Amino acid sequence: MDVVFALVLWRVFSRLPKPENMDLTEDALIAFWNSAQADLEMIIIGILLVVFYWIQNNRLFGNLERTDTLHTAISLVQIFALLFFLYTNNLGIQFDGNTGSLLLQSISLTMVGLLALWGWRHACSTGLVSDELTQDERIKTTGSVSLEMYSALITIPFAFAGVTIWTLSWLLYPVGRWLFMRARKIA
Repeated sequence: MDVVFALVLWRVFSRLPKPENMDLTEDALIAFWNSAQADLEMIIIGILLVVFYWIQNNRLFGNLERTDTLHTAISLVQIFALLFFLYTNNLGIQFDGNTGSLLLQSISLTMVGLLALWGWRHACSTGLVSDELTQDERIKTTGSVSLEMYSALITIPFAFAGVTIWTLSWLLYPVGRWLFMRARKIA
């Protein structure tokens, strides 16, 4: 799975627009940003999200002792959802971040998160995770995976507001994560 994440990350990164010239003046950089803003926003968000999901995937798989047929099947479907995100990210670039492409990106990452949650819950309920993992650590990991899935789900309505608002809606994730961690410390 690391290879797939690495390839997706490389592919998203390789879509960064290139300036027409290497004029590094302030005016040239502002003009470049203005001409490629939507593409840059989607690509930067794409890179960050792939990195977040890759870290999540390594955290989940690092706690496994073994896997079974259902867990493997869930993981394969999760790879397809990740590849679907790559496809939708490309659509967003080709169609200047239209509503449909933004909506599909949010849906595909919701699917990635939902499949990660399903796989993790299955692993916990069938004894696939390490015995060294405490119940509290399992619950914390489940909460973290859920938060990532809900963060993607929450961005869906923001797709109708345009690229910049949709991009900013992804900032709800760090806020939600901070609130989640704070609530866990209080409890």
